[in-house]
Amino acid sequence: MLPAFADFWNAFWAAVFGALAGAAAAFELERRRRRAERLREEMGKCYTLHFYVMHMASVLGDFQEHLFGKEGDPPRPWEKIGSLDGAPERGSDFETEKYAFLLDGSSKDPNALILVNRVYLARVNFNSTLARLHSRNRLWSELFERRLGNQFIPGEDALGGTGQQQAVGARIEELTNWLSKDFSETIEELEALQPLMHQVFRARYPKQPFIVSARKS
Repeated sequence: MLPAFADFWNAFWAAVFGALAGAAAAFELERRRRRAERLREEMGKCYTLHFYVMHMASVLGDFQEHLFGKEGDPPRPWEKIGSLDGAPERGSDFETEKYAFLLDGSSKDPNALILVNRVYLARVNFNSTLARLHSRNRLWSELFERRLGNQFIPGEDALGGTGQQQAVGARIEELTNWLSKDFSETIEELEALQPLMHQVFRARYPKQPFIVSARKS
């Protein structure tokens, strides 16, 4: 009986240790799978953030070139700059909660909070520039209609219409000057985010490569 009894316990403990080792291996595999899945999801959001920022810079760059010409071109008087039809009224929202993982304390770069805050402010400035652009488009259409209608108004009434045209024209000129500065400053602000993004991403994911892109000029 004693040999059989010893064999039983030997087999029993072997089975227990085997089960524990299998459970530990399964747990470790599941932990690695979840970590890899979380890493893919976070990196996908990082790539999306990079695209989001550079897309805003590209959109404003296209609008700037359409209205004011390419860099080095002679300045255009406001009367020669028409409206920009088809421009969006605002950009897509920046959902800060999607990037809370950058601020969860595990990031090795304290600039993560600065990055999220600067992207949020850049989106606000981007939308403010679009709003100003739409105000100018609306006034440009109004000025065109006033000029067209004033051709058929006789006498003193036409003088009153001319005064109104001048007031609208002055406002368009003012908006044009503001937009010229808005485009340059906001594009510069957006492009300056790229090295900051890479710094934060590399600190959190030191072994992962990230895209480096430049706005098309």
